[in-house]
Amino acid sequence: MSFWLLLGIIAGTGAVGGLTSGFQVDRGFTMPQFIENDDRGRIWHPGFLGNMLTGAVAAVISWVLYG
Repeated sequence: MSFWLLLGIIAGTGAVGGLTSGFQVDRGFTMPQFIENDDRGRIWHPGFLGNMLTGAVAAVISWVLYG
């Protein structure tokens, strides 16, 4: 199996885990957006795409360190 294919599979499974995490949060499945806050101005909320990216990166790092 090619290294890049294996890396893609690992990252893909991590992204699915991040997507699952996105369904379990209080706000539910949200798109990336800026949220207005009176004290600090605009705050970036990455939504489910941020969860997917975080899950993919975490899965790859875990595989590299312990695989």
